[in-house]
Amino acid sequence: MLVELVQLAQMMEKPLQKEYLALAPLVDEVMGQVRRIRPDVEVEYLNEVGPHCLVCDRELLQTILYSLVDNAVAYRKTVPQVKPQVRVSALAKGSYLEISVEDNGIGIDPKAQGKVFDLFYRATERSVGHGLGLYLASEAAHRLGTQLQLKPLPQGSLFWLRLPLH
Repeated sequence: MLVELVQLAQMMEKPLQKEYLALAPLVDEVMGQVRRIRPDVEVEYLNEVGPHCLVCDRELLQTILYSLVDNAVAYRKTVPQVKPQVRVSALAKGSYLEISVEDNGIGIDPKAQGKVFDLFYRATERSVGHGLGLYLASEAAHRLGTQLQLKPLPQGSLFWLRLPLH
């Protein structure tokens, strides 16, 4: 927990460092980080962002993507008939890029949906963290001038945000 709190403090103080970056390699890197941290978990990682590039603070976007992908893996369904999937995709809409992270996990209880971005909030008894991951992602999105959104799905969750391409 201390590491995440230090990361939060640094993230809030550090000036934005926008750079031109290709999204697909960053998504691959994040998925690789989650695989290394959770090597015993069998998940199908789908990078479907395509050749999109944007001008953005790399570290903040990486924080968002890591938190969302790791959260999707942590709250996967653990039944044999469902192969866990995490899909990251992107769609250009005018001068914006909409980035989404979708999973087929356990989903989020409707009563918890308004609280998932709150500091220290843990939605289920399966919660093994300290309630910092989605809060960090949400704060990183705010620093980028956008808002992280949640769209509940019948099977899983979809988180998305919209960032300017330039």
